[in-house]
Formats: sequence, structure tokens, C-alpha cells
Amino acid sequence: NLLAAARGIYESDGEILQVCLTDAVLAESMLRAGQAEAAAELARRVVLNASALPGRHLVLPLAQRVFGVALRTMGLDLVEARRAIDESVEVARRHDARYELAMSLQAISDLWPADTRDADLDERDALFSELGVLDDARRVLPVA
Repeated sequence: NLLAAARGIYESDGEILQVCLTDAVLAESMLRAGQAEAAAELARRVVLNASALPGRHLVLPLAQRVFGVALRTMGLDLVEARRAIDESVEVARRHDARYELAMSLQAISDLWPADTRDADLDERDALFSELGVLDDARRVLPVA
């Protein structure tokens, strides 16, 4: 697996932020593969490990989104799930991480449609359009 190989190289070079980012991408892959429990555990570890690192804003929006979506998918701690995704939105917005912001807004609209504001939908759609993200790539949950 290329991600595992990259992670090993980053780890041996002491590139902790890159290790965290690689783990966040692995967690997202697990989530998309239907492995919500493993994804939640890895994403939780990433959030804990990256929280004090310089450059954490490059990792936290993805890890928090994956953690929140995984919890919601399993029906566990819905308050914590929503808090994680809201934090993902906040960090992504503050640091102009447009793709992560769009994906987190997508997660909210998919998982909490009744709580989704029209302004958030408009922002999400504008970001995806600007970034050229196709509809199939906007999924936050595995294909059934």
C-alpha cells in the first residue's frame, strides 16, 4: 500500500505532521470502505496527535470530519459527532481550506439535513464548483 509506505518514510524522517496527514487520509479511506469503527479510532488518534503540532490546520479539518462522520454512521455519541464536524468547518474556514470546508459542509447536509442552512448549501456548492469537484467525489459515506 502506497500510503503505508509513505507513512513509514515520514515516520523514519521524523515528519510527524506528515504522518498525521497520512493517517487522516487512511482513516478517510477506511470510512469510505465501510470500516467506520477503524476510521473513527484512527481519526481520533490523529486529532489527539496533531492538536499541538505547528501546521495542525492542515490535518485537523479532515481528521475531525472523518471522526464525526464515523461516529454518526455508527450511531454513537451524536453530540460529539456534530461537534467534531462543526470544529472541522471552523478550522477549515479560518485557514481557507476550501476543499475540507466543502466536504465538511457536505457531511452536515448529508447527516443533519434538517439543520443545514441555505447559506451553507450555497457556500458548499460554490466551493465544489470553484474546485471542479464532481458529484461522485462529494460523498462522505460509503456507497451502499
